[in-house]
Amino acid sequence: MNIKNIFHIPAEGDFLKQLAEGVVARYGTDPLTLSQITILLPNRRSARALSKAFLAVLGCKAALLPIMRGIGDVEEEELHVHADAALDIPPAIAPQERRLLLTKLVKEYGMQQNPYGIGDHHALQLAIELGHFIDEVEREQLSWDQLPNIVPAELSAHWQTSLGFLYELPKRWQEELTKRGAVDTWRRKNLLMQKQVEQWEKSPPTHPVIAAGSTGSIPATAQLLKAIASMKQGAVVLSALDTGIDEASWNILQEDHPQYALKQLIKTIGVDRLKIPEWVSGSKDISARGELMREVMRPTETIGAWQTLQSLAPKATRDFMVVETETQEEEAAVIAVQLRQVLETEGKTACLVTTDRALARRVSSLMRVWDVVVDDSAGVPLLLTTPMVFVRLVAEAVQAQFAPMEMLALFKHPLCSAGQSAAAFRAEVRACEVALLRGPRVVGGLAGMIALLEEQKLPALAKWLERIHTLALSFSELFKEDHAPLKALLHAHLALAENLAATDTESGVMRLWGSEEGERAWEFLQALNASAPAFTRAEVCNYTKLLETLFAGAIYRKAYGQHPALTILSPIEARLLSFDMMILAGMNQGSWPVLESSAWMSRPMASQFGMNGSEIKLGLSAHDFVSFCFAREVMITRAAKVEGTPTMPSMWLMRLEVVLKKLGLKEQVYNGESLVNAAREYFTPKSEGMHGIAPPVANPPLGTRPHSIYATQFETLMRNPYLYYVRHLLKLRPLDTIDSEADAADLGSLIHAVIDSYTKQANIKPPASVGEGEVLFLQLAAEAFSRFEARPSIHTLWWPRIEAIAHWFVAYDTETRSTGRSIHSEILGEAEIKTEAGKTVELKAKADRLEIGKDGNVTLIDFKTGGLPTRADIQQGFSPQLLLEGLILAHAGFGTAVHGVPAEMIYYRLGNAFTSGDSVKAESGVANIQPEIVKILSAYLDEAHPYYARPFKDKSKNIKELDYIQRLDEWISPKSENNK
Repeated sequence: MNIKNIFHIPAEGDFLKQLAEGVVARYGTDPLTLSQITILLPNRRSARALSKAFLAVLGCKAALLPIMRGIGDVEEEELHVHADAALDIPPAIAPQERRLLLTKLVKEYGMQQNPYGIGDHHALQLAIELGHFIDEVEREQLSWDQLPNIVPAELSAHWQTSLGFLYELPKRWQEELTKRGAVDTWRRKNLLMQKQVEQWEKSPPTHPVIAAGSTGSIPATAQLLKAIASMKQGAVVLSALDTGIDEASWNILQEDHPQYALKQLIKTIGVDRLKIPEWVSGSKDISARGELMREVMRPTETIGAWQTLQSLAPKATRDFMVVETETQEEEAAVIAVQLRQVLETEGKTACLVTTDRALARRVSSLMRVWDVVVDDSAGVPLLLTTPMVFVRLVAEAVQAQFAPMEMLALFKHPLCSAGQSAAAFRAEVRACEVALLRGPRVVGGLAGMIALLEEQKLPALAKWLERIHTLALSFSELFKEDHAPLKALLHAHLALAENLAATDTESGVMRLWGSEEGERAWEFLQALNASAPAFTRAEVCNYTKLLETLFAGAIYRKAYGQHPALTILSPIEARLLSFDMMILAGMNQGSWPVLESSAWMSRPMASQFGMNGSEIKLGLSAHDFVSFCFAREVMITRAAKVEGTPTMPSMWLMRLEVVLKKLGLKEQVYNGESLVNAAREYFTPKSEGMHGIAPPVANPPLGTRPHSIYATQFETLMRNPYLYYVRHLLKLRPLDTIDSEADAADLGSLIHAVIDSYTKQANIKPPASVGEGEVLFLQLAAEAFSRFEARPSIHTLWWPRIEAIAHWFVAYDTETRSTGRSIHSEILGEAEIKTEAGKTVELKAKADRLEIGKDGNVTLIDFKTGGLPTRADIQQGFSPQLLLEGLILAHAGFGTAVHGVPAEMIYYRLGNAFTSGDSVKAESGVANIQPEIVKILSAYLDEAHPYYARPFKDKSKNIKELDYIQRLDEWISPKSENNK
């Protein structure tokens, strides 16, 4: 008897609801009868949704329901494979073990091609792609014997290398599988479905078996469906079969057409498309929306029919909208506003369907504005969960030898306590940060830091860091080798993570793995640990990257806390599901449909090999798109630019636009302006009513005002009085940046220190020649550079400049000494200045260099490693360093042996070989400067005179430290009235 139990549910219908209604109509509502029915669906998500559909149809909250399985996740217990038959099928190889074994094969082949080989994490990335390729071969049941069909001479060198590896792969990979008594996952699935078909042919089931919603695009699945359709108790129910498509189009369907997979399945089963009955009689097969989508997806060969398109009923585009936005950010805002509107109707549901994870994350983030957590099926990458972030930071810190950034990232993670209370540990971390991690990097990792703390007389902090060092020792020792077994690395890594996660009251095991996300991470790590023996030579320097790549694709989904009415799904996950509104987002070419490519075989190579999976997937994606367009309400969105890059509309969207134009319906559908405007209105920050603030003004009491001031501080007082107030009255100082690169100020300090050391040594024993002097200068400079040993790039960048300075300075110093002048370096001077009110102010300065001639004339010199001050700034008092030193000198402030009015005051530039020795003289007389100094100091010792912020805009540009305390950006801008 040639039984063909095959049915269909039109795209217009709620597939799962009608499937449940049909089951109840055929088999009744008796719980025992229903519980003996087996229903196979494309995935487990649709199986869960069908359970809800049954409860709705039965009108109850609990019932004995049919056995529902995901046909894509088959195992022997999910089909009806007899236990003895299942024993003949080897188990599937563990996913992580498979990845690691394939990585080893890729590395071995890489060594044959290149003596330098390939890094572990790059090999692993290729191995993951290789695993997908093997799955595709197994899924399509292709033979590796077809590889010779690919002509190497037609390929580029890259693809020839890839093909060479693929020639060797089947034998080598089968050897690895045989050693372990395992098979590939898809090989096992195919064998299970094959065994099931054989078993059913021998002994047909006595209870109903229904396969619903599958397109049969996988050969083994198609054979399973054929067997079910041929059974007396079997039934195959197709989804969104288009029985209205014209015969000419049907006969020429290509792989990328939404009906192609169903056409092939119908052909395999052996039935006439037009004779397939509906699962639930009476549902309307042809609708205006159906006619529209049929035209949109019409085969290219027959699109001439578009020229004679007839008008469609208005309901074809009712509640059907296309929204195009300028950017992806705006697209996400439009979707968020639409989802929020859905919640205004009680009981209404909506689903955002997209392949663009960045867009999905943006929408989820925007929904939190309304405290709405959307159920996102993609979940969170496991690597980004709290426990795994901590585990990753542990590896990064040890691999970086506890460099400041990595060390602080680890120590400031909320899970890090190292056996102490959280408060005690944070206090130690803050002390460690200030003492060790801000400023230039300490050489020698933890050991170097401990030694420095002991030098700084901080024994308690040194002891604390020594304990951390001890905990990390076993893991750190592994990083001294080039290679180590992956299992050893994992063991030491997780042991350290657990020790660092422990507090004084709770174990690290509980803190790391005790939560829901921690449990998921622990399961994954245990599976990885079980597979680790397959990888005995891991590159230690790439361990962290290897770990991150191994975690690629692993996700964590929250079990609760999401809004029940809103969901974000991928197109595959949304198959067969029904919602009141479907939002199809990110509808751009390359994004939807996703144009897949393989790292191992180009499309032309795949075609020669007989692999057409990419084209089939394109057709299945088109089938999903069409099915989604039959929702009660549909909104399609795309962004003209993504991350600043122009995009093209999806091929289906372009077809839709052409058809709508022909029908005169484009304006009716592309009508999202109001929604875009609403999104802009809601999410664009409002500027009305906002205005800048007045510049800050400080008016401290007289007792806190300066009675002692250095020359360098006086320049700040002149250029930005408020900053002087912050620095020297409030005594606020910004901390050094973490792990800072040496900057111009560091270079200046270093050069001044070297010049001072050279001058003092030369005063005791002058070098015999300029050459000997340069040698001495460079020796002193090399000693000063030792503090930057952890940053070799600084030496590379600065040393040529040091050599140029040495060449000029030693020559200048030697010539000066030859005239009999005595030289003083870094000499401190001070003088008392009386204000107009009779108050005394102590003026101080440290002179870079004082030269005293035989006639007693004094030359004051200031060295600048940056730019030289302008003559105007010197005369106007904005660069008063030498003038103030001259004033101190006139008051005999540098000692009784050095006094009088300076004969010369010179700024010398210490630059490169071309600029070292450039100079500018301070020509204003000391007698002229004293009245001005008295006037300025008198003003700032007057309670009626405040400290203004940047009173001279053009003179304040070089004083930017602590601008955030002045709230500068809030009151100064190109349009601000205060910016004058």
